[in-house]
Amino acid sequence: AFEITDQIGLYVTDYVNDVTPMPLQISGNRANNSIITFDGSTWTPEKTIYWGTGKSDVYAYYPYFTEVQDVESQFFAVAEDQTAEGYELSDFLWAKAEGVRQTDGTVNLEMKHLMSKLTVMIVAGDDYIGSLPEDATVHLHSTVTNVNIDLENGAVVKDPYSGAKSIKMKNLGIRTFDGEKAVVYDA
Repeated sequence: AFEITDQIGLYVTDYVNDVTPMPLQISGNRANNSIITFDGSTWTPEKTIYWGTGKSDVYAYYPYFTEVQDVESQFFAVAEDQTAEGYELSDFLWAKAEGVRQTDGTVNLEMKHLMSKLTVMIVAGDDYIGSLPEDATVHLHSTVTNVNIDLENGAVVKDPYSGAKSIKMKNLGIRTFDGEKAVVYDA
């Protein structure tokens, strides 16, 4: 779930004659990488975004980039050390609402996870004697952490100049699943 002070980036493009959507561009859209901040219940734009008279497409992404270099191939890197605060910033979310009008009311943006998530659960086997290793360090090896994202359609392509790396997974502590305890790690 989003938390207080989370920020998304927002783009709005207009249609030509209510028929043809304009392509998403780095600038020249109705809204260009507008900062929208969550206060716990409401999303508030830093600057007012005005509606046009026709249809629009609305694009949103998280986490917010201060500067977008290329809407067709925006670089994004997953954190290699995900044990620190803010590891959720490695989860790129994207949404698009097509053909919306001011008269439609609130624009619903259903965010989609564009990255993969891996959960590792360490459980005691039948012959294991002792306690679970709560302080173990788990690494996810041979992972491509750098990608390029098309903000218009949500396509993700691995960065061709990035080699495989290792991710230090976040320890979520002991959890219980189906009555069995496990130490859980996420990346």
